[in-house]
Amino acid sequence: MPTTTASTLKTYGSLQFPDRAGLTLWQFSRAQRLGLIPGPDAAGDSWSAAAFGDVLTRIYSIKQAVGTVPT
Repeated sequence: MPTTTASTLKTYGSLQFPDRAGLTLWQFSRAQRLGLIPGPDAAGDSWSAAAFGDVLTRIYSIKQAVGTVPT
């Protein structure tokens, strides 16, 4: 049986980014407010694959910082 891998996008929109990073929308917003996730760096108010990849390398610490309870 063949295995599948998640496809890598060239850019990530404001819904794709948190979904693929495993964040809820409120966690994503909080992480942005705290400066843990940078603002969009690609056309159309989206994030580049490089920016997304950078965030993924820090996703555990980002999740720790934003917590699990929306306030």
